[in-house]
Amino acid sequence: DLVLARPDRTIVIDAKYKPHGEALGAHGRSGLRDDEREVHRDDVLQALAYSSLFATERVTAVLAYPCRPERWASLSERRRTHARTAVATAAGRRVDLVVCALPLGVSAEKGRTALMEAIG
Repeated sequence: DLVLARPDRTIVIDAKYKPHGEALGAHGRSGLRDDEREVHRDDVLQALAYSSLFATERVTAVLAYPCRPERWASLSERRRTHARTAVATAAGRRVDLVVCALPLGVSAEKGRTALMEAIG
């Protein structure tokens, strides 16, 4: 896990090494089994809890699911390497939740580029 902070923005990256990450990338949330969907829900809630720890006006909580390079290539071809949603907050801050796939076994530069594209 990693926290990147500037005065105006905080990015919290939570890497999840879980088998449902592959299924999530292949079929989306609706393609998960009930038990996988529950684990993913817990991951999302944990990422959102992390986002509440920071007072910056913009927080991006990232759930990063490492995957096999061939899975990532398939997701990339279909433009499905990441998904982003805005989360309403009572404090009026901007909180974005990003779920992304990251390719394992590639150069650090390719991995960094994939992550930066997902974070925006």
